[in-house]
Amino acid sequence: MQLSQGSKWIWAKNCPYEVNCYCEFADRFNVERPDSQVFIRISADSQYALWINGKFADCGQYSDFPENKIYDTIDITKFISVGENELRILAYYQGTSTSTYKAGAAGIIYDVLCENKALTFSSSNTLSRVALEYKNGPAELVSPQSSYTFYHNASQRGQNAWTESAVIFNNAKWIIVCKIAQSLLQLAVGMLSARY
Repeated sequence: MQLSQGSKWIWAKNCPYEVNCYCEFADRFNVERPDSQVFIRISADSQYALWINGKFADCGQYSDFPENKIYDTIDITKFISVGENELRILAYYQGTSTSTYKAGAAGIIYDVLCENKALTFSSSNTLSRVALEYKNGPAELVSPQSSYTFYHNASQRGQNAWTESAVIFNNAKWIIVCKIAQSLLQLAVGMLSARY
């Protein structure tokens, strides 16, 4: 199985960090019928958290390898309303190999499906920015086996209510164009495998 044609591995264009980076992504899609069943298929290097219409929907990623990426299929029907819906992804890129992670290239890829029709997918039009309330870039490792120490400035959260649409789509701090993750272009979308 593969993601929708046109889905691209993307990362925030304005991200200056090569390791330990948190980025936010925003997109919109329309649902026409109230009985629609809607799914998202998503993969990331390294982890992601997902919000639909301002509600936390799921999070994940797990140990896979840069040469054999896996995607999750998540039923998001209960978060959907008829008309315009909003998708938010907070993605984390570790970027340093440890005993539980093999470094790949920073990126996410997704598509949102309704009855096997793509409602939206990751592309150069996906909004993105570096997450403001996280410390990004080189930091202390918890241990040689684990990832970086986690730094989050919760006082920034109220000023950065990024799951609310008025903040996203009317804010100049968001970059309209994501960069296509060049080092992931060799990994064709069709080479993704579903997690079972």
